[in-house]
Amino acid sequence: MEGALAKDAESRLWAWADAAERQALERIFIQLVRPGEQLDAGERGPDTRRVAARTEFSEGDWALIHRLASTRLVVVTRRPTGRDTAELAHQALVEKWPQLQRWVEENREFRGWQEGLRRSLQAWQEQGRPKALALGREQVTEARRWIDARAGEVPVEEAEFVATSAQVQQLAPVGAACSSRAPPCSPSSLSSRCPWPPATLATAVSSGPWPRAGA
Repeated sequence: MEGALAKDAESRLWAWADAAERQALERIFIQLVRPGEQLDAGERGPDTRRVAARTEFSEGDWALIHRLASTRLVVVTRRPTGRDTAELAHQALVEKWPQLQRWVEENREFRGWQEGLRRSLQAWQEQGRPKALALGREQVTEARRWIDARAGEVPVEEAEFVATSAQVQQLAPVGAACSSRAPPCSPSSLSSRCPWPPATLATAVSSGPWPRAGA
C-alpha cells in the first residue's frame, strides 16, 4: 500500500504541475521534511514529516501549496491564530517516495543547518531575546554562506535573527562573544571571524514577499 501511495504521488504531481511550477516543488517539499539528526557511530536518525508554518514560504509558494492540497499529498490547516500550516499527508511519502527522498538527500546539508537555526531562534525568542543566546561569530559567518546561496529559502524572521546576532557580535568584545554563544546551528563551522553586516543580511531576502510571523 505504501509503495502504491508513492507511485501514485509521482503520477499525480507531474500530471498536475506545469514546467514553471515544477521548479518550485523541490523547495516546497524539502520544507515539509525534517532531516534526521546525526547520531553516534556515524548513524543518522530517520527523516520525518514536519508541520511548516505559513511564514516559512513566499506568497507564490504558499499559493502553490494551496493548489497542492488538491492532490492530497499536502494538508493545509487554517488556525485561529492566523499562523496557518502545511504538512505532508502521510509519513509513508517520506519513507517510500523516491523523488522526495532524492530531494531531501540533495538538500540535506542546507536543511540540517536551517533546522538548527530555527532551534536557536526559538530558544532566543522564548528567553526574551537575550544577547547571550544570539548566534556566535562563526555561526553568523556560516549563515552568511547559506543566505548568499539560498536567500529565497530563508524567511525574513530567520534572516533578521542572523542580522541581530551579527550586530550583537560586532558590538561585543571578541572574548565575550566567544564565551556566550548559542548552541551551534550545525556541527560544521567556518574559521572566519568576520560577521556579515546586518544591513546586507536584511537586503538578501528583501526581494521575496515573505510574510511576517503571525501573518
